[in-house]
Amino acid sequence: MQLKTNNTLAVALAFACVLGLGSIAGAEHPSKHKGQASHKRNAFAPTGAAQTGEATLPQGVTAKDPKGTEGIRDVLAVVTETALTKDKFGDFVDQFAGPDRKRLQENTKITPELEQAIEKFKQQWKVKYNQDFDIKNKAAVYGDQFLSIAQGEISDPTALAVNWPLNPTKTAKMQKAEETGSKELDKGRDVAVVVLHPSPSQLPLRLSFIHEAPDFWKIDIPDGIAADTIKTNLVQEINHLGAAGNKLPANVEDAYRYVTGRILLAAYNAEPSLSDTGNSAR
Repeated sequence: MQLKTNNTLAVALAFACVLGLGSIAGAEHPSKHKGQASHKRNAFAPTGAAQTGEATLPQGVTAKDPKGTEGIRDVLAVVTETALTKDKFGDFVDQFAGPDRKRLQENTKITPELEQAIEKFKQQWKVKYNQDFDIKNKAAVYGDQFLSIAQGEISDPTALAVNWPLNPTKTAKMQKAEETGSKELDKGRDVAVVVLHPSPSQLPLRLSFIHEAPDFWKIDIPDGIAADTIKTNLVQEINHLGAAGNKLPANVEDAYRYVTGRILLAAYNAEPSLSDTGNSAR
């Protein structure tokens, strides 16, 4: 009789837990789309390798030994620093693939809102870390324990175009190369999938890199993302970073990496509230 009672209680508790988790999973982040009636960022759902943090190559790419990985780390540092420098948006745009650069270069003047967000954040950064925002030790910020790289050569451009660029952390329909007529996916061209672990509170970010002559790695983002969209996203992300204050990592290298993750979310037009799995200042 006692055993039957205990079993009944266990079943009831398990059922209650399932209901509770379902309520949490279905709850929308309280700040989602706040003040953004006309600007909706992609709200992807975690899936596959992007969730586990291992870099894997998509169909249409033949694996090869990674080389030039320092160039990839350089791009991560430069895209972060230039996003946070008010007169460097053109240099920020230069870190992206050819078709993206062509589209974004038509509108490189930053908005007053973005300029103000940058100025405020950099002042707050210097107060907290007693240094200017300058990623000097890329090996520490983007070390192997925080970065997974899979490199390969395009063997089937048609097959690759179906899934390129890859979703950053989630599943959703994005404008693919096959839909926009991109000429970047040439057979024999090198590409890389880079998985960055920004922080314990963020899901890994899966980034699509493409190699350009003579020897440059560039980030490939969906072709439908406009410069104004990225600027609006950057204002959100930089304001988030400024509001985080003491919630930012105590270690400056960890903080640089966290900032990189937020900047890349803006570039990919990805919804930040769904990439954070832990504490968030938003």
